[in-house]
Amino acid sequence: MQKGVQLLFNKTHTWMTNDEGLQRQLLQELQKQRFQQLGHQLTSICWDKCVTKLSTSLDSRTENCIVNCVERYIDVSGALTRRQNETRLGFMDVQPND
Repeated sequence: MQKGVQLLFNKTHTWMTNDEGLQRQLLQELQKQRFQQLGHQLTSICWDKCVTKLSTSLDSRTENCIVNCVERYIDVSGALTRRQNETRLGFMDVQPND
């Protein structure tokens, strides 16, 4: 009997499957997609904030602004992720009173 592959899309928008190799590949693709989205977000936010005039090269002020913007964005994203994980773990520790 041949085992079929089941795919489900759960509430956190991740694919689940009964095939471990396929699941690993799907997770890798999701990570690539998230990384690309982060790159687009950083480009949009930091470009709009820091680039005031177009030229053939970035001046030091603009370059420093972009570097600081990216670093702050990464810091905030990390802090938010840690906070979400702490909150999630806190909810998991809560037991219903019987």
